Amino acid sequence: MIRPILLTGASGFVGSEVLCELYRMGLGGRVHLFLRKHPDEKSLISLRFRDANIKTDELTARTHLVDLQDEKAFLKALEDLAIISQEWIVIHLAAVINAKGDLKTQEEVNFKRTTQLISWANKNAKSFIYTSSVVAFGATPTPIIRNEESYPKYHFLNKLDGYSLSKRKAHDEILKTSKINTCILCPGIIHGAYEHAKSSRTHLKKILEDKVNWLPSGGGAFVSLEYVASEIILSALNEPLDSELKVKVLAEACLPYTNYLNLYRESAGLKTKNFKKIPHFFLWFAAAIYSLLKLFKIEISIFSKLIQAQMFYYFETLSTQEEGIQIIFKAMKESLNSKIPAVELDQTTNTLNQPK
Repeated sequence: MIRPILLTGASGFVGSEVLCELYRMGLGGRVHLFLRKHPDEKSLISLRFRDANIKTDELTARTHLVDLQDEKAFLKALEDLAIISQEWIVIHLAAVINAKGDLKTQEEVNFKRTTQLISWANKNAKSFIYTSSVVAFGATPTPIIRNEESYPKYHFLNKLDGYSLSKRKAHDEILKTSKINTCILCPGIIHGAYEHAKSSRTHLKKILEDKVNWLPSGGGAFVSLEYVASEIILSALNEPLDSELKVKVLAEACLPYTNYLNLYRESAGLKTKNFKKIPHFFLWFAAAIYSLLKLFKIEISIFSKLIQAQMFYYFETLSTQEEGIQIIFKAMKESLNSKIPAVELDQTTNTLNQPK
């Protein structure tokens, strides 16, 4: 049976790559999208489709204009989809990522919309693929290598960050309530083409411009966009098993932030830099200040970000450390080479072309 696919977050960094790959595979006719607006000629969707030489004129027929902050419109769109089929494959990628410390919006979109979607999927879908982040596993104050079995161990310092908490709550709700084939994919920091479109990567430009001298003393998990997109699609297209549920961490290299950002400089053809590390004890100082401020209902997001940056997201990887570094290095170069060019829209074919 040919099952329709519901994809949320298709306009984002990961979602646009997943959508483009589904079209490359000839599966575009099955895909329905939840988008806030139709993609214009400079959107990530259009740019990736242009690079793959794929027309975008088919998207409109199966694009449902839904802002996930609008609960009423979201639930109405789900009602409409239930009329089409009760055997959907749901790929849920939409999220709000620390929007200026807006905890209310993160809670509304990352948690509430996700719980509503898994509830709907339990009645109207065969598979539910949720791509979240390793932040749902939380970090550790020391560089401990962990895996999927480490999920129950959630260090209390992670509870100070609103984005991490909203993701963790969504995970727990899915694990508790899912009744269908479900896969939760948790990538680390993702690198790949057009990543500069992410507002969360503005610090990388400063790294290349030598405007940063001090770095946090923690470390992170890193993964290529190509690997993340392929795992999402494989999880979605595998034949569902009754009530199967699994959680998988996606990481190809784990590095201290000083090493990671020097690798980024190398990918841009720059010399490495002797960054200074923020002393690790500052983690506990920042946590104490942040906790005190919260007692007076004062929310300063820079403290929660600094706490997380001083901690470690280290996980087991399928590749060796050397192999993983080479993969991430290649993905970084792809990101640096994928500049958004001047483009024009061909109104006859609704495809993107380089200016003549």
